[in-house]
Amino acid sequence: MDSQHQQYPTDSVQQPVPKILPAAEFFSIVRKKLLAGRTVCFRVTGNSMFPLFRAGRDSVCIRPCSSVTIGKPKRGDIILFCISGKYILHRVMRIEGNRVVTAGDGNRGFDAFASPQNPLRLIPLSKQSEQPNDSSRLNDSDESERTGELLGIAEARIRGGHKLDFNSPAYRIPAALWRLLFPLRPALLRLFGSAARLRHRFFKEQNRK
Repeated sequence: MDSQHQQYPTDSVQQPVPKILPAAEFFSIVRKKLLAGRTVCFRVTGNSMFPLFRAGRDSVCIRPCSSVTIGKPKRGDIILFCISGKYILHRVMRIEGNRVVTAGDGNRGFDAFASPQNPLRLIPLSKQSEQPNDSSRLNDSDESERTGELLGIAEARIRGGHKLDFNSPAYRIPAALWRLLFPLRPALLRLFGSAARLRHRFFKEQNRK
């Protein structure tokens, strides 16, 4: 979610992507669609949610979670939120009152801005917060007041035209297992990385023949 450009968000996975937008313009459109109560699908960038999402290949579908639409994130949910003008798609690891601890599936530790020592307080998306930078800016003078704006909750992944519903056992079981293995994640990610390099080397050798 950190790239400078994004593909135009769509309401349907069959709808063609018409153009590439700067990140600020892209998420402005996403916010308006979610505020209108519409589910939004867009291509994932970055590797922070690997292995569930593969950058540039997979799309995520986000359902709205605003002050109007009822629905709070639960432990294990993947949420889209904004903090200091930066949009993040990460998993909720813990919930402490009205604060959350988050981490990317492909990261080796908790997010620095939403750690167990300093959980992040989330406020729902609303029409009053027209400027995301205002509602989600870090208060550097008091880390206990860190606040992020919750835009929505991921409900599905699209890969190769196939939709994986996040309410299905095919998703819920592996996702729960990956979250429980969080203490072993550094070793597992190194293993995944080695396997990916070996796979790349194998296919490279095959193409030479």
